[in-house]
Amino acid sequence: MMNQVQLIGRLEKDPELRTLGSGRQVASFPLQVPRKTVMVGSKSNHDTFLIEAFGQTAHYTMEEIVRGRLIAVTGHLATKPMKNSDGVEFEAVYVAANTVCLLDRPTNA
Repeated sequence: MMNQVQLIGRLEKDPELRTLGSGRQVASFPLQVPRKTVMVGSKSNHDTFLIEAFGQTAHYTMEEIVRGRLIAVTGHLATKPMKNSDGVEFEAVYVAANTVCLLDRPTNA
């Protein structure tokens, strides 16, 4: 069995850092990944994935990654319990990042 994800895309917004109850830090950000083809009935030509990076990867993400940058992410799919605005519980799927790599240079470099 295998659970491995590799994505290349652009950040929709700057990452957000939060500290879990265990004291572990996590950086979260949405990654917009283009599709080869537009799906029937879809107005979008991309998919957006929630990425969560932990530990050193979270620190690197917070220091180096900003909205609009092209990055590569490797990791695995994971789920976590969440509640929507109506208080209904559900399982959210996200990519737990093992590595985050910049693929472009800032325009002012």
